[in-house]
Amino acid sequence: MAFPKRPPEISFSSLCELYLQFQSMLLAGKSTGHEFESACGCRITVFDHHFFHIVKLCLPGVDQLFMRNEKPRILAQIAGFGHYTYDHNRAKHMASALDTLTNPHFVYRTEKLDSADRVFIKQYDSLPYPYTAALIAIRDNGLKVPVTTFPIRKSGIKKWTRGGETLPINTTATLNGGCVDTLRGLHPQSFGFKPTITILCALACVKLNRKKL
Repeated sequence: MAFPKRPPEISFSSLCELYLQFQSMLLAGKSTGHEFESACGCRITVFDHHFFHIVKLCLPGVDQLFMRNEKPRILAQIAGFGHYTYDHNRAKHMASALDTLTNPHFVYRTEKLDSADRVFIKQYDSLPYPYTAALIAIRDNGLKVPVTTFPIRKSGIKKWTRGGETLPINTTATLNGGCVDTLRGLHPQSFGFKPTITILCALACVKLNRKKL
């Protein structure tokens, strides 16, 4: 199967520019938050403070950033980045982050995950990073939110897929949240790992639900 080309890298020269691109893409131009349905069946909610995680924004000497305090400073930083640090590689691939959140090839729950519940993975015809991963957490109120996103080299993909379960794509209300994914035609081994018994269970659930309908 032919994989898509990776979306173009975004360009920016200041923290303000970077945030405005985040607002345009991941918040759909809204000021504080945006909810959308991923192709895998999950409803994803992105808030303005997820900007910190998507680009790994830090301020030396400050343990935790709060958007209510930082947003005016971010928008005022129209030249350069001031005292803030960020991950340039994650930032420039923000379009790939959005693409992975909205249209993942694969969704997996694995022992590697800590603060996240599942990982969305998308494969691209792209080097040196043929994959992008988006980690998704489920908050106490049930909202599914991004923990972070990042491009991955081929050598690094297995640790995000080893020893877990695949979640069947669009099998509404199965496997904790209606998410996702027997790869819409892709085989799990194309990612370098073996399918698990949960795939068979998920397919059985789908067949059972169809019989009931």
